[in-house]
Amino acid sequence: MSLEKYDAAIQACLSCAMQCERCSSECLLEKNLDNVRRCLALTKECSAISILTARFLTNESDFIPSICNLCIEIAEACAAECAKNYMDRCAEACQKCADECRLLSFQFT
Repeated sequence: MSLEKYDAAIQACLSCAMQCERCSSECLLEKNLDNVRRCLALTKECSAISILTARFLTNESDFIPSICNLCIEIAEACAAECAKNYMDRCAEACQKCADECRLLSFQFT
């Protein structure tokens, strides 16, 4: 698989990481952090795994299937939590990241 085939997933991962960082900053502005504690944790985790996934894809790592599966799991959890907290841009970016990684994971099975 050529690196160009990873472009959509790489871009989705990087966009997801950026939106998660913005979302976590917004969460910190909330008066009651208890209401957004899970969202804050998931956005930090999702940002980290998304960046790591983009790196693995860029390097054409042998571990792409494993990292994509973990990225899907975390990104979908983050998307659901962000949607509950009306953080729609972040939820959409996380879901797009999960969807793009899922498309890749099907190519490895």
